[in-house]
Parts: sequence; structure tokens; C-alpha cells
Amino acid sequence: MTQRDEAMDAQMETLLSPILEILDSAVEGSVELLQRFYEEDMAAVQTLLNDLGQVVLAVEGAQQPILGRLEHAYTVEMLGNLTDTLEEIALEVGKSNLEQAVELVEFQLIPFFRLLNESFYFWGYVSKAPARMTQYYAQEFAARRKNLYVASGDPMPYQVAVVVVAYNHLEMTRRCVESILQHTDFERLNGELILVDHGSNDGTLEYFKSIPFARVIHVKNNMRAAMFPMLPQICRSKYYVHVANDTVVTKDWLKILLTCMESDATIAMACPATCNLSNLQAINVPVDKCEELVRFAQTHNYSDPALWFERVRVLPAIGIFSIPILNQIGFWDPALYTFDFCDDDFSLRARRAGYRQILCEDVFCYHRGHGTVAAEQVAEQTLVRGREIFQEKHGVDPWGIGFCYDYYTVKFLTTPIFEEQEVNILAVNCGFGDTPLQLQNILKHVGKQTAIYQITTHPEYLKDITPHAKAALYSDQYYLAQMVESSFSDIKFSYVCIDEDISKVSFAVELMDAISKRMQVGGRLVFRLSNPFFAHTIHQFITFQLPQEQLTFLSPQLFVQRVRPLFSQVNLVSDKRQIAGLEEFVKQFYGTGNDEARATLSTAQYYVICEK
Repeated sequence: MTQRDEAMDAQMETLLSPILEILDSAVEGSVELLQRFYEEDMAAVQTLLNDLGQVVLAVEGAQQPILGRLEHAYTVEMLGNLTDTLEEIALEVGKSNLEQAVELVEFQLIPFFRLLNESFYFWGYVSKAPARMTQYYAQEFAARRKNLYVASGDPMPYQVAVVVVAYNHLEMTRRCVESILQHTDFERLNGELILVDHGSNDGTLEYFKSIPFARVIHVKNNMRAAMFPMLPQICRSKYYVHVANDTVVTKDWLKILLTCMESDATIAMACPATCNLSNLQAINVPVDKCEELVRFAQTHNYSDPALWFERVRVLPAIGIFSIPILNQIGFWDPALYTFDFCDDDFSLRARRAGYRQILCEDVFCYHRGHGTVAAEQVAEQTLVRGREIFQEKHGVDPWGIGFCYDYYTVKFLTTPIFEEQEVNILAVNCGFGDTPLQLQNILKHVGKQTAIYQITTHPEYLKDITPHAKAALYSDQYYLAQMVESSFSDIKFSYVCIDEDISKVSFAVELMDAISKRMQVGGRLVFRLSNPFFAHTIHQFITFQLPQEQLTFLSPQLFVQRVRPLFSQVNLVSDKRQIAGLEEFVKQFYGTGNDEARATLSTAQYYVICEK
């Protein structure tokens, strides 16, 4: 940090300290206001309302010199929301609607002041100093944002809170809410419905207020992702359920998700299978329209633990979270202000803390996809910036190796499934580890007892694979073959998978030899290697658009020839792609009917299936 930066930081702290002090007092004052309402001390209520109004005015003035350092804090919008809420409370008091005034204090005023206080603290004090950021995530992140109802240890009035947030898109939101009302037995499940209007101007607030038993939160000024950390804080329940307003829920959806969560205290989050979502979270269904999918779910949705699949990460268009676990590890990270990769961030923190995340394929719900954020992603390049922020925070790429399992690797490994009841899986350079985890899911589904053993040459992934492996080791890339041959005692492996392109692995033939020695008879190995003669790769060279990563040229056919003696059977499967203009190119340079050239140019990579 330069002297100029240090001076700016000192100046920022001087200006920020009184704001944080007054906001600490405001949080306490808003809690006291709630108590005075319960005591029906209206004189004190009026005094506190006036005092809190003065706090908002004071902070509005005090923040002016530092607004340039609060670019993503949304403090202006938050102060506007506080002003609006104070006015609503005063209006309800004037009409003697004290119950409504109490609701506004408890579920808007107090959370809004907490959110504002945290926003100033994080963006003004923490985010500009790397040392403070490290301390913040280690000691303060979860503690400062916890749900105080659950933290108190008192019995919760509800088991589950279902929360829907909407910013315009009234008809889409109505469809979502009506599906919840139709398919959710709130009384039997001891649940409450919370509807959050996030700055809409299309009648969404009025529609929400027409739902008789719902608790409505009015966030007048949209704060984008900065609002979401507040949502678990307003739930008086063990579980918080996020339902995106571009979804439609189906028969027994919440009952099935709750059954999963209640089965294991280490489950941090679960979500149903949905369509129009990445991360391979759909299931094969014979229909694709919303109404048809809802009818399909009428017969499909039935609680079945065999269809609970543990994943490295899940993307919760609809998701149920354990609030006690959120209180331990935290929820939405404000640093990911673009909204993108917040799910990846939570999944990473959950798995590194040893918690599980489950995709419940025994329940299927509809997800429209790109209902509210697609335009911003394109116009503002939020995915690019969000990915950069994630990498800066965690030192790994959220779209790195193994962030989502390789469908074909799992398919080739499990076709057919071996008869042994107890099987061991060796995963080599599988990154985040979703491929071996999905392999384990499928084997468990058919009653196998499984254990995963991991070896990686990428130390940045070790924290991710350790919690859910029987054993996980780091190896220098030059000693990987020796590590495979000597580690994990005398265990023999039925399944071996490698997620990293084998052409990027040093001493790949030696690695194949070591793996072969550790496989049991009938065991299967699957790995991938890129095709250096793929049309897109050739095009990059022709146009001088060379990739940034290190280039490798390993002939797939030659490599297979060298490893074939190590196994009883080796098959090479082409992963072909549709290439525009390929037919004309082949005809021009290779002649008519050259199927071999066409096949080679259209193959992006090869899967190699080896059997011991």
C-alpha cells in the first residue's frame, strides 16, 4: 500500500467511524422501539421514531464525502428504504394499527438498519484492505449476518419460511405464487410465506398484499444483490426456502425437500430437479412445457432417498437452506455484488466446512430461466466480473476442473455396473470433484458401498476434495505416477476417473501404468484427451487467435497405442461437434467423400475407456 493509499484509508476511517457508531446505536434503538411497542409505551415510541429519523438524516449527510468508496454498497437506496419504512410506521401508528406497525419494525426497520450498518462496515472499512478481508471472512462474516431468532436458542414459531422476491414481472410472479399456494400445505408443514417486493412499479406490491396470510416486505428502492443477505435474517424458522419468481412448484415439493433436510444435520442445502438450468440439474422427462411438467410431477414427485444426489455445488432456483448452518458459515457474500457466482461461493464454503448439498431428483419443478437477470448479464458483463471476484477471493476458477461432473465419463464408467458390493473409486486430477461424487451417487443408487480416494496435482483444490473423500492427497505433477502406485495401502480400485485433459499431464504413459497396477480385474478407467486436429483449434492457428493456456499436441491414436498393452481392452470414443461450413471445407481441401477427414475435424476430444 502506497503512502497515498494509506492516507486515503486513514481519512476514510476517520469519516466512517462516526457513521458506524451511530448505526450501531440505531440497530439497538430499533430493537428498543420494538420493545416499547410491546409495552405500549407510545410516548417512548414517538421519541424513538423521531430519533431514528434523525439518524437517517445524519447518515445521509455524513456519507457524502465517502460515496466514491461505496460504489457497490447501495447505501443511498438503503437510506431511502429506511425513510420509507419510518414513514409507514408513523402512518400505521397514526391510524392505531399497532400490530401492522410492529410488523414493520421487526421485519423491515431492524433488518434494514442491520443491512445498512453492515454495508458501510464491509464496503467502507473492510473491502479496501486485504488483511481486514481475511479477518472478516474468518471471524466476522457469518457472525455479523446471523439469524438472531435461531441464534437465541428459543423455540421457533415455524419450521420453514418460504420466501419469494420479485422485481416487476407481475404475471410471472403471480404464476409462481399461485403454484406455491396450490401445492404447499403451510399449516401441516408449520410454514410461513414471505413475499418481498424489491422495488417493483407494476402492481407487484399490491398483488402481494392481496395474499391473506402472507407476510409482505416492501423494499421500495431496488438494491440488487445487496438485499439478499437480509432474507434469512427475517425468517423465524429452522429452514429458509428461496423460490425464484421465474419458477413453478409442484405436488408435495416442500414436503419432499424437508424430508431430505431432516434426514441429516450435515445437509446445508437441497434443491429439486428443474429444467432450464445449468449444472446438470434436470432429469429426463417426456415433456418440456410448464403445464405438462406440472402434470408429470403429479406422478413423479414421491420422496425417495435413493434419488438424493450429493453434488459439489447446486444452483438453487428453488432451494432450502438450514439456518443453523447459515449462522455458522454465512449466506450471501456482498463482495459478489454482480449477483453471479454467489451460489458457487456458498457451495464452496459449505463443502469446505464439511457440509453436504443435495439435488433431490425425487421432486421436479419448473424453472423458466433468465426471467430477471439475463439483460443485466449481457449489458454489464456481470458474469465476467463475478468470475473474477470469485477467483480473487478463493484462488480457484468457479468454472475450473470438476465444477460439474462430466456426463460421458460417468456414463462410460457405469456401463455396465460391476457386481461387487463394495467398490473403491480413484479420482485423479478431478478438480472440485463433482465427477467422482456423481459416480458415487449412481453406485449408491444401486446399493453399492463406495469410497472415494483422491489425488491432485493442483493444491488449490485440496480443500474441496478433502471433506468428502475417504482420503485426499496432493502430489507434485512429476511424481504423480509414483504417488498413484504407492498410496492408499493395497487397495484395488474398480473405478478410476481423470477429469483433467490427459494431454496436460506430465508422464501420462507412466501414470497409465501406475493406474493399471492399482486396478482390480474388470476395473474400468475413463479419461479424456483433446484432439489437436479439431476444426476450431485449427481455425485459431489460422487466425492467430492462440489460447492463453499452454498448448499440448498429443496424438490420441498414438497415445492409445502406447497404453493398450497395459489393459485388456481400450476403446476410443469421439466427442463430435456440429461445425458450420465443415462440409464445404472438407470438400475443398480433402475432396468429396472423405469421411475420415470430416470425422477428425469434427471431434473436439476423445474419451478413452480402459478395462483391466
